[in-house]
Amino acid sequence: MSYTRTPAAILEHQTAAWNAADIDAILQDFAPNAVLTSASGQTLSGIPAIRQSLMAFFGAFAQIRLEVRTLVAQGDTAACEWEFSCRHRLTGNAARLPASVFITCADGKITEWREYYDTAQFKAQLGQM
Repeated sequence: MSYTRTPAAILEHQTAAWNAADIDAILQDFAPNAVLTSASGQTLSGIPAIRQSLMAFFGAFAQIRLEVRTLVAQGDTAACEWEFSCRHRLTGNAARLPASVFITCADGKITEWREYYDTAQFKAQLGQM
């Protein structure tokens, strides 16, 4: 009998992996053909594209922190509300704002990730507006 992690457990693991800035740990939760839709509306398909985006994000930002506010799950879907914070590596500017993610899973892996946060607020806090 094999053990398949629940979507809630996967989001708990994602929180820890993001806080550790561990891209490999983040990616281990994704199915090979996973689709990630970012808050900016960009859609990434497959682990190579998701890895490239994560590497760019972690290259640009430090002190990334996710604090769980709410985590709910039903069936193959889970949603998490986080308090998200980070610091831009070049400017030193910081951002802190609420963010949410919804995931759909199959066989203990994320098949779809949809994230939401106020991109204008994020840019304004970083001095990019």
